Amino acid sequence: DLLIEFAEVTGVPVIPTLMGWGAIPDDHRLMAGMCGLQTSHRYGNATMLAADFVFGIGNRWANRHTGSVDVYTKGKKFIHVDIEPTQIGRVFAPDLGLVSDAGAALKILLDVATEWRTAGKLRDWSGWAKECQQRKKTMKRKTHFEQVPLKPQRVYEEMNKAFARDTTYVTTIGLSQIAGAQFLHVYKPRNWINCGQAGPLGWTLPAALGVRAADPDRDIVALSGDYDFQFMIEELAVGAQHKLPYIHVVVNNAYLGLIRQAQRGFSML
Repeated sequence: DLLIEFAEVTGVPVIPTLMGWGAIPDDHRLMAGMCGLQTSHRYGNATMLAADFVFGIGNRWANRHTGSVDVYTKGKKFIHVDIEPTQIGRVFAPDLGLVSDAGAALKILLDVATEWRTAGKLRDWSGWAKECQQRKKTMKRKTHFEQVPLKPQRVYEEMNKAFARDTTYVTTIGLSQIAGAQFLHVYKPRNWINCGQAGPLGWTLPAALGVRAADPDRDIVALSGDYDFQFMIEELAVGAQHKLPYIHVVVNNAYLGLIRQAQRGFSML
């Protein structure tokens, strides 16, 4: 809530990281999209490239978010706030680093921004926000394919239609996770449960059971490729035994798709 309030008071667009997705609703006028190598939106990448100042709060500049650090940082000034001192400057040196709890920093920033707005000292960022909104309208990826078998893009389009705004998605790695982050929508904090940059095939199923055990009332949808689903498929029995229901969407391309994709780049197939 502090992040959204700070964004609304200042009028500054927000780019969440993959692990912070949902901190601002996908359909909020100041949600500018995610950026990065894989789990990103085209408009999010375009906005990041066009920016000249980046204020990172509680993030760690992971390489799936930054891609090439030289490209990511070119022509920009950076402030980085994090509670862990060793994270500041670990990937690249910001122009200003602040060691603080993200919530505590946002509270102080919000107080100052509110004071400045009341005093008429706050800069008007509405023009920049409109540019970001225009990119968001015009740089969406196509999802409506009618081929059979279904293209995965169409699967995610139908998931967006079928599942409610408060759905919690659980996923791990691979092409299904990458495409899920590109095409699905998340509207609330902690409604995207992901293993970050770790690569634990099979994590999705037991993680979904864990989310259900922690919160019996959530609408939970897990997302896997066929190999991730098979890797820990025996955990379905645990879910049945302990009565932990959820929905599991398996996008079956009959391949270890991400591994195959990497191998083809080295002419291994």
